Amino acid sequence: MNVLRIKLVSLVFMLISSAAMADDPNDKKKEKSDEIGNLIESKSYVFVARSVTPLSGATKHLSSGYDLTLAGDTLVAFLPYFGRAYMMVRPGADGGIKFTSTKYEYKLKTIKRGWEISLKTKDVENSPELFLSISKSGYAELRVSDISRESISFYGHIEARKD
Repeated sequence: MNVLRIKLVSLVFMLISSAAMADDPNDKKKEKSDEIGNLIESKSYVFVARSVTPLSGATKHLSSGYDLTLAGDTLVAFLPYFGRAYMMVRPGADGGIKFTSTKYEYKLKTIKRGWEISLKTKDVENSPELFLSISKSGYAELRVSDISRESISFYGHIEARKD
C-alpha cells in the first residue's frame, strides 16, 4: 500500500511539473507580437496579399506572388487591380498596382490592436496612397487609395523578407 501511495504521489508530481513547463500560449502571442513589431520598426518586411476586395465587387482569392515589400529605403508594390478606372491606363501598362520607390513617407502609429502605417511615394508619378493595418499576430489589411481609380483592399499577412 505504501509503494502504491509513493507511485501515485510521484505521478501527480510529474504531471504538475510537465504542466508548468508547457508552453504558455500568451508567451507565444507575445513573442509573435514582438517579432512583428521588430519587422515594422525596421521597415524591412513583406505584406503578402492572399485576397482582394474591390470597392465595387466581390472578394477574390489571389494566387501567390502578389505583395508589397519594404526594404529599408525601397518600397516595391506588385499587386493586381480589379475595379473602375477614372483615367485611361497608359499604353503598355497592365493596370495593376506596380511601382518601385526609393523616396517615400512612412508614418507609423501604434494602436491597441497593432499598428497603422501610411505610405506615400514622392518619386512615382500618380502613385496611390497606401494604408496598412497590421494586427499583433501579423494579419494585415492594405487599403489602396488612388485618385485615378476606385479604392481597393487587400488582405494577407506580414512576414520577414527573404533575401
